[in-house]
Amino acid sequence: MKPEDLLVERVLMTFYLGENQTAQDCAKKLIAVILGGDLAVDWNEVRRVANLPEYRNLSECVKLVKEVADELKVKSPLHPG
Repeated sequence: MKPEDLLVERVLMTFYLGENQTAQDCAKKLIAVILGGDLAVDWNEVRRVANLPEYRNLSECVKLVKEVADELKVKSPLHPG
């Protein structure tokens, strides 16, 4: 599985399961690894995958990536501006 797909799928599980804390922790850890530079992703691909009919969770991806980016004090690659 490509990291972009994995990220979008993990974020989906976070919200699909009704704000599931375990799923959210997993997604946030993955995002932290990505933002830390230990795993490369194509953010345009993340946007594309998140907009696919089976996911439709771009806003949730933007929200969670921004939350982790803020915690790490880095710029969110999905957040405009």
